[in-house]
Amino acid sequence: MKTIKRMILSLYQDTPIVRKFMLSSFVLSLIPLILMSVLFYSRFRQIMRNEVASSYELVASQYVSNLENKINIYNSLIDSIVVNGTVQNVFSKQDKYSVKDTIDIWRLFYREIDNLIYAKNPQEIYSIMLYAKSDKFPRDGMHLSNYEQVADEQWFVETFRQRKPIYDYQYTVDALNIDLLSFVKFIPNLNGNTYTKELGLIKIDLLAHEFFGVSQKNAAMEAYDLFVLNPESEIIYTNSDQVFPEEELTDMINPSRGQSGHIILSPEYSNRIAVVDNINGCNWKVCLIFQNNKLDQKFNDTYVFIFMILLIMLAFMILLTFLFTTAYSRRTNQLIKKIKKIGKGDLSVKDVIYGNDEIGMIDAAFNHMIISLNEQIDKNYIQWIAMQEAELKALQLQINPHFLYNTLESISGMASIKGCPDISKVSEKLGMMFRYSINKSGTELVALNEEIQHVMNYFYIQNVRFGDTITPVIEIPDDLKRSKIPRFILQPIVENSIIHGFEGNKRQGCIEISATSAEDNLIIDIYDDGVGMSEKQVDDLNEYISQIKTVLHEEENRSIGVKNVNTRIRLMFGEQYGLQIRSKLSAGTQVRIILPLNSRMEGKNVQSIGC
Repeated sequence: MKTIKRMILSLYQDTPIVRKFMLSSFVLSLIPLILMSVLFYSRFRQIMRNEVASSYELVASQYVSNLENKINIYNSLIDSIVVNGTVQNVFSKQDKYSVKDTIDIWRLFYREIDNLIYAKNPQEIYSIMLYAKSDKFPRDGMHLSNYEQVADEQWFVETFRQRKPIYDYQYTVDALNIDLLSFVKFIPNLNGNTYTKELGLIKIDLLAHEFFGVSQKNAAMEAYDLFVLNPESEIIYTNSDQVFPEEELTDMINPSRGQSGHIILSPEYSNRIAVVDNINGCNWKVCLIFQNNKLDQKFNDTYVFIFMILLIMLAFMILLTFLFTTAYSRRTNQLIKKIKKIGKGDLSVKDVIYGNDEIGMIDAAFNHMIISLNEQIDKNYIQWIAMQEAELKALQLQINPHFLYNTLESISGMASIKGCPDISKVSEKLGMMFRYSINKSGTELVALNEEIQHVMNYFYIQNVRFGDTITPVIEIPDDLKRSKIPRFILQPIVENSIIHGFEGNKRQGCIEISATSAEDNLIIDIYDDGVGMSEKQVDDLNEYISQIKTVLHEEENRSIGVKNVNTRIRLMFGEQYGLQIRSKLSAGTQVRIILPLNSRMEGKNVQSIGC
């Protein structure tokens, strides 16, 4: 189980996200589509079933209406015969007639009955018989007879047993294989005050198939099995050769239910619909069981329609998903190509993926990262070049300091022997400066008081050269004298002040060096009261020394030493440190050096950089 789980997880992780998205979109769209199709089909099936059932009810209603119309016609025909004057006159005097009167009576009745039949124009009449009570009443073999001739027949017995106003009876003429439906009614005496006295019976035999049968129009339109049942639930007519459970038919036409409308048959007859209706005047039940071909055809058409709609929607959904995932994959592939190019070292990629979605936001952040990376690389590279050139510049300036230091020691000793103390002192100071430059002790940082001593040696030599024109003033608190600072950052600034501020010692002046601390920073101020600079000159100088560029090929009249000091400090400690120059014409110049105090300098990665 775990192996299968790992395989599925591995397959999922190895599948491209675009395919995952396409598959998930397809599945998530397919599920509601199938559910909607099933619900639509179920609902549509019910609607069609009700629609077809309604059409079947209409067919049944039309059939029942036609049947009731026929019944009314034959009831009307029977009543017309019963009340006919000839019939009443002959049957009221039936005891006076004998066999010799048969021809005369036949002529009378034949003419009268045929006239009535032609007037109603029925199509289903098999025979019309009038039965007199008198046994002597003649029989003509067509329309006339008497009770004695039919006294043993079932219909005659049931008629007198039930004594209904009109009695219907169904039987079969075996010799002719004909099913007949008979309507029987008593002939009352309508002459005088004895109209309630019966004179005989009238029986009309109808061809059952013609009477109950389906017209050619209806037969072509709908196929159904017809069952006509009497109040006793006995089938008096059917056109079906199908076998239906008697209890089911009985249940459908159960008079206690008094129902009409359509009924869905039991599961074994689920492809059929039964419609039950009542026939007024006879208490008959009509049951039409439709073969449901129309419903089956509509269901099949619905299957095809829903299937086609489903296919079209699936095709549209697949196309939409493909277009969307293609657009999505195009943007993701573009982003992946950019990442691969960056991985190969190509930082010149500048393609932009437009959009405010997640991919667009990732691309914007990625492009910003590339730009920042390029800037950082360029900055680090320039810094590295500057450091290398600063080292080279320092090497160029350090022309074998050991040799010079040893030589100056020899000169100082010779001057003392010869009685020249000034030469000996100058040589000593110059030798101390050379010794300071070579005694690095493996570090670039020195104590502030050591750097001050180095500057004081420089002041001594300069005053010897130019006659004590520059007065140095040193104000360093005792707690800051041992603060660590980079080597050779004060002397170039002092030298720049002498050269530019006092025009090469052509005038008297004072250079003051002070130190303070503020917010974990060491602040060293070098102030001279020289000629000063204009505001534009100050701005240009500050801009010049803030640029981290190579210094080997700078113009000779620029403040290379000051720029070199600022560059070294910023490379060692960061851009928040370095030089700040302030000056006014005829008011002197102030150079402020901002360095981290010892506690913060300990965490810095200090590199050895020459001046």
